Amino acid sequence: MPQLSPMIGVFTFLLTNLAFVIVIMSIRTSFNVTNFMESSSSKSKAFKSFS
Repeated sequence: MPQLSPMIGVFTFLLTNLAFVIVIMSIRTSFNVTNFMESSSSKSKAFKSFS
């Protein structure tokens, strides 16, 4: 069946994209926004005290 292979390729392509998006979203949620803001503010404070 020659018409089945491009459909399988598109299906695997969509599956890999979906898995990649899920991994990115889980990483973003695990690194909390509050933790990122606290670390950036502490870095700016340390930079001000250093300068």
